[in-house]
Amino acid sequence: RRRYLLRHELVITHGNGPQVGLLAAATASSDLPANVYPLDTLVAQTQGMIGFWITQALSDALPGRAVAGLLTRTLVDPADPAMAQPTKFVGAV
Repeated sequence: RRRYLLRHELVITHGNGPQVGLLAAATASSDLPANVYPLDTLVAQTQGMIGFWITQALSDALPGRAVAGLLTRTLVDPADPAMAQPTKFVGAV
């Protein structure tokens, strides 16, 4: 595996549904004012956290190779009919 990674470029993507749900629940149960951190901020926080862990692990496994993490944003159309029947939820349902 390592030889393959040394010869090729690698792109990894990940989700963060469970993590953002846990963070949202922890924030809601804290002494912070309600909705102090909107969902998009919690998503960015968990995305960065997971990306950091992956970047660290790859840097440790591949010394001398350039490794970078990249946060992305997604634009969702609230008028999309799929929004009426979501397939993934964040937090308690």
